[in-house]
Amino acid sequence: MTNSQKCLVILSVFFILTSAAQAQPLWYNDVQAMWDESTIARSELMTMTDSSIIDQRVDSLRMRLDEYIAELRSSCITRVQELQSQAAVSVLNYLSEDPQLDGSVDYITQIQTAVDSNEYVLLEGSGDPENPSIYGMTIGLILPPGHVLLGDSTAILRRLPSSGHFITLQDSAAIVGVNIHGNKHAHYPEFDNLKKHSGNAIDMKGHNFVANCNIWENAGIAVQTWGNFQYNLVYNCTFEDCGYIDLKYGKSHYQGSFDKNSGDGIYLRAYHNVALDCMAKDAFRWGYTTSHGGGGYCTYINCDMYNTRYKTYGFIDIEGADHECLIIDCDGDHEESLWQDYRNGFWISTHGTMALFSSANFFVSGDDVKEKRGDYVTIIGCETIDSGFGVWGYSPVLVKNMANKSHNCGTLRFDARCRPDDDKTSSSFYVNALDSIGIAANNTLYEELGGPGMDILNVTDINNKMIIGDPSSVEMESTIPKKFSLFQNYPNPFNPVTNISFQLETDADITLRVFNLNGQQIATVADGVFSTGYYSVQFDGSDLPSGMYLYKLTADQSDGSLKSVSRKMLILK
Repeated sequence: MTNSQKCLVILSVFFILTSAAQAQPLWYNDVQAMWDESTIARSELMTMTDSSIIDQRVDSLRMRLDEYIAELRSSCITRVQELQSQAAVSVLNYLSEDPQLDGSVDYITQIQTAVDSNEYVLLEGSGDPENPSIYGMTIGLILPPGHVLLGDSTAILRRLPSSGHFITLQDSAAIVGVNIHGNKHAHYPEFDNLKKHSGNAIDMKGHNFVANCNIWENAGIAVQTWGNFQYNLVYNCTFEDCGYIDLKYGKSHYQGSFDKNSGDGIYLRAYHNVALDCMAKDAFRWGYTTSHGGGGYCTYINCDMYNTRYKTYGFIDIEGADHECLIIDCDGDHEESLWQDYRNGFWISTHGTMALFSSANFFVSGDDVKEKRGDYVTIIGCETIDSGFGVWGYSPVLVKNMANKSHNCGTLRFDARCRPDDDKTSSSFYVNALDSIGIAANNTLYEELGGPGMDILNVTDINNKMIIGDPSSVEMESTIPKKFSLFQNYPNPFNPVTNISFQLETDADITLRVFNLNGQQIATVADGVFSTGYYSVQFDGSDLPSGMYLYKLTADQSDGSLKSVSRKMLILK
């Protein structure tokens, strides 16, 4: 056996060895390490009183999380490569000699026979992106345990009118690189009662690997797991236009109505499931959801949302789940998104949930109107635009967050809307520990003149600041306290040029680099010794394809400390 063959065997064991229903797979070790690091950081921050030491602890958490995320992403990339290197049997072998590949013929029987008969099956493409092979199929494809369905970039599975889950992955099955056209327009009006839980594209049954898949125009949820189906990993997938409220009701928004006809990008009503590097676009309900009984311990990493047509209800919903969830590096605050004033937010009412280094329109944990609480919630290094933070419950931890306000409404509402006749709105940055235990430290609110400001109640209050005005204005730059910061690029998404700003608290030897999601360095934007202060540099992505990229600032400071922080940016062409 060659060394490369040995590596493939080891990687297969790495992902599949522990495929028993309740066993923890080896790839989950990196995820568990993120949970452990975050939990320890929360506990330590609760006892700290020095703002500079608090900043250092947040920076060290950031660096440790970066290491584990890189390891998990590397494992996913290698796993994809390993699966795609296998000798897969083409579905064409099970079709007629001259198949009708325009999406009009139902090939469910033939495709089911192919995946039943072979461990690795390929949806072979046309080789022409302008004229892809389109395999028509009604619902009910079941991928047997341990089997793998691979997709070519020029092949599409199109759902023909039918009610039920389109594809079900049984234990340890995998689906990689498959393009799924939900074809929701063909389901209405004949199937106007399709409902979201019978219109899902992919249903996971445990230890599944869903990678590099694109799902669009789907009548229900794009990817879900419901029940005691654990350790599913969804990697580098895109979900666009989920739900069919637009067809049935002629609406462009959900607003808490039409629930049976809505759709999410991902719905994880189960335990220990992970979504990494995903994009939800124009989902009618939530981009990502773990809610209600039977769910918890789910992890969302670098999962983003962007809306251009529909007014998505919210970004990430961790509501009423049995156990906490962990959110890291998730971004839903794209300024170009519709209804940015209050829709692209986090709603947390599940105890113990942690949101770290993420951005959204608003963060709400607990609601004094609905009398729902998110106790023991942790929010670190997060940022909002157009709204703020509202946290109400036991023992909250809010450290090094930034709220950017543009209206004088409060945030302690489920939707954080302006309601002139509503006396339940509160401040732009609201923290209230009902047990008088918790900490709010090194948080900054950029508030408009006359806005409701900050209310920090019943917690340790350390170095929290309110600055009046626009955080992007030149006038404000001189008033920003000098600290090590990397700001969100603007515009974002961009094509092809964007501006990246950063701030240094000491003189430092810095590098500002751009990476793709494979960890490969794309460009060096800045390199050299910079003095204390604020800087803005331009990045030109003309030579890069559309997609998500990371930009990372590393600084070797004059005081001997090494700091590093990264953010995401999106190129749309």
